[in-house]
Amino acid sequence: MDKVQKETLPKVAVLGRPNVGKSTLFNRLISKGRWAIVDKTPGVTRDRNYGDVEWQGYNFTLIDTGGFEPIVNKNDLRNKVKSQAEIAVKEGDIILFVLDFKDGITPSDLEIANLLRRSKKKIIPIVNKVDDPRLQDGMGGAGFYRLGLGDPILLSALHGLGVDHLLDEVKKEIFPSIIEAEEETKVAIVGRPNVGKSSLLNSILGEERVIVDEQPGTTRDSIDTIFYRGNQRYLLIDTAGIRRRTKVADDLERFSLRQAIDSLRRAHLVLLIIEVTTGVTRQDKRILKMMESSGCGGIIVVNKWDLSLHKNEEEYRQGILAQIPFIQHLPITFTSALTGEGIEELLDLLGGIVYTHSKKIATPFINQAIQEILRSHSPPTYKGKELKIYYSTQKGVRPPSFILFGNHPQAFSPSYLKCIENELRKRFDLFGTPIRLEVRRKRGKRNA
Repeated sequence: MDKVQKETLPKVAVLGRPNVGKSTLFNRLISKGRWAIVDKTPGVTRDRNYGDVEWQGYNFTLIDTGGFEPIVNKNDLRNKVKSQAEIAVKEGDIILFVLDFKDGITPSDLEIANLLRRSKKKIIPIVNKVDDPRLQDGMGGAGFYRLGLGDPILLSALHGLGVDHLLDEVKKEIFPSIIEAEEETKVAIVGRPNVGKSSLLNSILGEERVIVDEQPGTTRDSIDTIFYRGNQRYLLIDTAGIRRRTKVADDLERFSLRQAIDSLRRAHLVLLIIEVTTGVTRQDKRILKMMESSGCGGIIVVNKWDLSLHKNEEEYRQGILAQIPFIQHLPITFTSALTGEGIEELLDLLGGIVYTHSKKIATPFINQAIQEILRSHSPPTYKGKELKIYYSTQKGVRPPSFILFGNHPQAFSPSYLKCIENELRKRFDLFGTPIRLEVRRKRGKRNA
């Protein structure tokens, strides 16, 4: 890349108060070792540091800044640090506002947030030091929404957890028109060790792109591979095997577990690989719940079908559904990565779920369906009053998400919402994907 090209790269500034992990994040993103000094002493970075980042063929310049402290004395050295950070804000096309998960929101964070809003730049709030992957599945970042800067990204710069998701979001913000034109569907291949994940990936690609070995745990990192089928572009993510935490023996295994969980969060769709002779395990059920909570569509892939003794697919399928009744909407298919059996059928299914996971339904059809569901499945009453839904609309895809405006949102039970979900799935053929439903109060209908 020549000098002119580098000078015209988009710029992303990393900003935050001292000791929230800005330089650790900077080093993680540029992937060039300890370029910026990392130290637990607040204020070590005083000047701006620059580094170039390449992510999936896209490039941008990253700017690291000293800890930003809005209220300082006029002659204080920290005032110079503040000036350097303000220059970075002016330079940056996007601002990564780094916060500390353990500290929560501080008065300084609130002042910085107010300053950043005035900049009119795109701000991505980053909640750093979320070192436990389980916290990223829950509402660990809920308190940071009150900054009013949008959805926070929870990550651990030290361990690399969540960083791929951040890079994906930065890419979308910097190159929106390009990304829209060539958006790939991210597909994570997950499962316990030695169920044939890497072999299945190689069978799909038709070549040996990852190491395949009978020793469990050969794949230590998540490996991304671009794959085309027809006009559809996929990013296939091969992951290390996910084991129960009690069986994670060393730091490398723990890192592989984090990578696998992080890959699942990045994915739009998931191929959960089950080994035919072992069947469904407790760990598989845990993975399926993670898929559901992260909004991923998916397919259950029974691999090594060539080793099956009875060869009765429907019987095996019903056995799985009996063990895991909450995955009735997920297709189950049978493959042998060794012989290639079932690979084309798997790819056909995958293409179908790409469509359903991104399906958009016109508002009039949604409203018609909801009213028909209400008539055929009467909603419960609340304090003697009939529950009503006045209006419905789709608010998003991946997964399909809907807002229902009613009179008493808090009174719609999970079981009744599940009934609505099942009916919508049948009417609009939304198989292979979760469905999100949100009930809101319709204005002007408080006492209806």
